[in-house]
Amino acid sequence: MQKIVKMGDLVLGHAGDTLSICGLGSCIALVIYDPAIQVGCMLHVLLPQSPDDKVLFDTRYADQGFDRMMNYLKFAGATKRNLLAKMVGGTSSLKQYGSFGDIGKRNEEACRALLKAHNIQLISEDCGGFKSRSVFFDVSSMKFTIR
Repeated sequence: MQKIVKMGDLVLGHAGDTLSICGLGSCIALVIYDPAIQVGCMLHVLLPQSPDDKVLFDTRYADQGFDRMMNYLKFAGATKRNLLAKMVGGTSSLKQYGSFGDIGKRNEEACRALLKAHNIQLISEDCGGFKSRSVFFDVSSMKFTIR
C-alpha cells in the first residue's frame, strides 16, 4: 500500500507498504527500519530542533520527531540493535540564508547527531546540493528510490 508522508509528519509501514515524500527541498526524509521484521518509519523533518521543550512529539522537528519515530518502531516490535537508517534531502535552496542559516545543512546535521547518539547506522544518504528530490521506500525490499 502506498503511504504518503505529509510535511512535518511520520508514517510507520510494514511489508507490502511503500512510504513516500514528494518534492523535498531543505527538509529531510529520514527512514529508520528493522529489516528482520520488515517494519520501517519515515519522518519528514522540517527544522532541526524544537524551539520549546514544552511542546512534546512535534514531528516537524528532528529532535522530537526522532523520539516519536523510535516509540513507533518500538511499539511495532523493532529491535534497536537491528535498526538501520537512510536519509535524503537537506537541499540548500536559498543563496542568502539570513538569520536562519542553511536550514538544509542544519537538518542534515541534526539527523546525523541523533542517529549517532542512538547508535543507529546510516547506510545510505543523498543530501545537500541544490535540487529537490522525491523519495520512495519499499518496506519489503528495503529499497530507497530517489527521483
